[in-house]
Amino acid sequence: MKTILITLIVIASVIYSNAQTVDTVICYDYTINDTIPYTLNIEKHDVNNNKTLSEEYNWDTNINQWVGYHKYSYSYDVNNNCTLFISYAWDNNNNNWKFHFKIENNFDTNKNKTLSTKYIWDNNLNIWIGNYKYEYNFDINNNQTLEIKYDWDNNYNIWIGNYKTENNYDTNNNKILDIRYNWEANTNDWIGQNKHNYAYDANNNQTLYEYYHWDTITNNWAGNYKNEYAFDTNNNKTLFIYYHWDNNTNDWIGYNKHIYTYDTNNNKTLETNYIWDINTNNWTYYDKTEYNYNLYNIKILELNYIWDINTNDWIENYKYEYTFDTNNNQTSEIRYSWNTNNWLGYYKYEYTNDTNNNQITGVRYTWDNSINNWLEYTKFENTYDINNNKILKINFTWDTITQSWINYSKNEFSFDTNNNQTMDATYQWDTINNIWTGYEKTTYAFDTNNNQTLYLSYTWNSNINDWTYNIKREFTFDNNNNTTSVSIYNWDSNINDWVGANKFEYTYDANSNKTLQAYYNWDSNINDWVLFNKCFYTSSFVNVQEIKFDNNLVIYPNPTTSIFTISGNEIELVKIFNISGKLIKSTTNHIIDISNEEKGIYFVKILTKKASITKKIVLE
Repeated sequence: MKTILITLIVIASVIYSNAQTVDTVICYDYTINDTIPYTLNIEKHDVNNNKTLSEEYNWDTNINQWVGYHKYSYSYDVNNNCTLFISYAWDNNNNNWKFHFKIENNFDTNKNKTLSTKYIWDNNLNIWIGNYKYEYNFDINNNQTLEIKYDWDNNYNIWIGNYKTENNYDTNNNKILDIRYNWEANTNDWIGQNKHNYAYDANNNQTLYEYYHWDTITNNWAGNYKNEYAFDTNNNKTLFIYYHWDNNTNDWIGYNKHIYTYDTNNNKTLETNYIWDINTNNWTYYDKTEYNYNLYNIKILELNYIWDINTNDWIENYKYEYTFDTNNNQTSEIRYSWNTNNWLGYYKYEYTNDTNNNQITGVRYTWDNSINNWLEYTKFENTYDINNNKILKINFTWDTITQSWINYSKNEFSFDTNNNQTMDATYQWDTINNIWTGYEKTTYAFDTNNNQTLYLSYTWNSNINDWTYNIKREFTFDNNNNTTSVSIYNWDSNINDWVGANKFEYTYDANSNKTLQAYYNWDSNINDWVLFNKCFYTSSFVNVQEIKFDNNLVIYPNPTTSIFTISGNEIELVKIFNISGKLIKSTTNHIIDISNEEKGIYFVKILTKKASITKKIVLE
């Protein structure tokens, strides 16, 4: 198919609209003897790159013309706020668009949306009918202080309330109150639903959160729960208290409390947790955790206690110990549990690192209470190349019978000179045959620009104890690193060869805008690719002008490729003639493709209910 540039030269007087850009995508079906279009997408943008139009069509093979799928139009104010959105539906009876719904938006001088109204088109009355409406208010700092939603009452043709939210803010623009109301149809008035109170300290740290709901029995606010917070001069949280509402006393009752302390480096050194005792109406200890740090502010100890209500004293519960080398690489982690009078091990990790700070070994131990000692459990070993890329990881398990490490799994990796990973393979240890058996493997290849050109996956064949192909993906790129093709193959073990699955090909213009996408399927009869469909793209054109005629007909875009569109609700017939006066196409469709015609001058005759207008078109 040829790509043809269409230049529209208007003979009659014209009025030029604001500059636009137009993007068009048209796709053709190649599965039958001739190419048949099946989808068409058109998008328009204004000079500020705001989308002003989006249309999608499907080709109807029964009537051999485009049938609309969806259409959206957008309008904007001088601040690029969308003030109007219209959705259209296709009218099969008139072969044209009809209104579906629209949303109108208003904005204040600070670009805050103050009104948003949705209307539904009534096809019987040919008028817009309200659907819902939102109203918004803002303070001088652009904080939203009010949101009201209304629904349209079709019985009385009026707006009725749905809900509203009121917000208050302090001088630092922190929200201190929000209240939501629902509309009560029986009383024609707002009724509270929920309320939230907030408070802040001088550093804008939130110190209070209260949640209330509306009690329809007492017609008043009733508490749900409350949080209180406190902070030190470094903005570290030092207190958190959670309360819930007691309906019997109509007051807040404590539930849990947390107190935190910090060292001079803002490391948390103590967390003490309390619960509320309903018998004494006071806080009682629950547990506490102490933390220690090294000179580098890295945690080296975490010690937890629980409160013993019988002895009114703290009892050790668990602890973590951490060690690090001189480069702050972690070398161990040990967890202990308290057993009446002494600490018992729970688990332990030990790590070693090379001079490049790469972790090379890690061993996990579990505690054996019968011998009061650590037992090996699992281990891993890592190997790295000169660029510190991990090229091998082997996992081991401890055999308690032979008292030795046994292979469990391993991962192998490889990299090219640009540190692109070129291989990733996983193996499992076969304990019966004492050999490695493959699990999954993937290899990759890259071009000189580090674009991935090959993806190759393998599966393990246990019959030959070796890898066999599974899936292959090949990629090509142009000089601008744009993907020009993607080919996907599956391995057929019956014929020991690759069989195509699908393939994509792409072309681009000088600005790397996609101009073509072709999709292929594999034909097993000829063992080759067969074209399935093609999609042609136009790049975004700068300063594209719509050409508006006195009778409100619009032809766009100018310029374009392959197709052009004629907008107007009164078009009855479009005829296209060549320079010799021969009729080459007659259609009622508003979107016309003449890409199969030869270069030259053509005339478009548009017949409307009122008149006929002829325009000259030059195809280059």
